[in-house]
Amino acid sequence: MITHGLVLAISASIAGISLADQPFTGPHLESASAKAATISEVPYRGSRGGTIIKALEIPVAPAISHSVLHHAARSGDTVGSIAQQYGVPEESVRWSNLTTLSRVGSQPAVGTDLLVPPVAGVALISHDGDTFAALADRYHVEAATVADFNRLRFAIDDPLPAGLELVVPAGRGPELAPVAQSSRPTAGFRGRGYTLLGVVPIVPVAR
Repeated sequence: MITHGLVLAISASIAGISLADQPFTGPHLESASAKAATISEVPYRGSRGGTIIKALEIPVAPAISHSVLHHAARSGDTVGSIAQQYGVPEESVRWSNLTTLSRVGSQPAVGTDLLVPPVAGVALISHDGDTFAALADRYHVEAATVADFNRLRFAIDDPLPAGLELVVPAGRGPELAPVAQSSRPTAGFRGRGYTLLGVVPIVPVAR
């Protein structure tokens, strides 16, 4: 008696099908090897056969420094040129060097070692009694912002050692003093945005 299984085996033999040599691809899958051969062996119409397409390069922004920068003032340096060199506002340079640059328009003396923050804000050296909370209050930012940026293991209310170089990102210092004005301008005196010309000198009257 011929069974159903025997009929199937005979049919498969006649068709020349060898189930053992066929990769399983599933009902909706295609052979991975066949797909790879298709991509590598059949060039795109109009393209160069065998051309390797380079992957798109994604630019990576440079890492932001978390350390205070130092700049030795040179001849010709101005607060504006230094700020531009380091990519920070002029106020950040002045607030970080209030001892010598607290007046608008004042310029650094040659050889002066200036503190420069790596980002807009304030660079400083800590003093006895400073804490992250006190610095944050002084420069109008959150205490956690100061602590996180400087990567130091101190709580926001812990006293900081004196002499630490710190950055207060987005910090704002005190209002800068205006340029000192001369009480008696002379001919050609240049003030803030204007020039006085043709000032008549005072001549004593002979008696």
